[in-house]
Amino acid sequence: MGDTRLVIPADAGLRLFVQGGIGAGIPVVSATAGIELGGQLGLAGQLTADVHLLWTRSRGLVLNAEAGLSAQPVFRFTADAFGLVTADLLLTTVELYQRKGKLAAFDYGSILTFGVFLPLHAEGGRLDFGFDRMRFEYPSIDAAELVRGVLRRIIDT
Repeated sequence: MGDTRLVIPADAGLRLFVQGGIGAGIPVVSATAGIELGGQLGLAGQLTADVHLLWTRSRGLVLNAEAGLSAQPVFRFTADAFGLVTADLLLTTVELYQRKGKLAAFDYGSILTFGVFLPLHAEGGRLDFGFDRMRFEYPSIDAAELVRGVLRRIIDT
């Protein structure tokens, strides 16, 4: 008897941000402080394969497996403060000080999982495989609750 699980994760996303700040300077040295607000829209997914093998004298080799592909959208919101001090040395600019600190950050959407799963059974030289046994997973989406959830996270942060 044996069990194994293979998981191959993947993700992709796009991050947009806007910065606003105030600066001051004297000849050669300048300083800037500000806030950066960012948002990232992404997709986190994984390919999975679960396999269970069993061997008995009476049944021989029995294989039960399930392959799956699932993904969930991820919305990430961030607010950071930053400070930067630079020196202009005629031919180049040198960074004297840089600091960035998180003010707030949260993710939303990981509960919205979409997936498709396909079971497989093999016993006695027969392979039992059929698209009619395919299982789909999808969330129940209430748009108003989704907006309220995001707003709650922003207010709580």
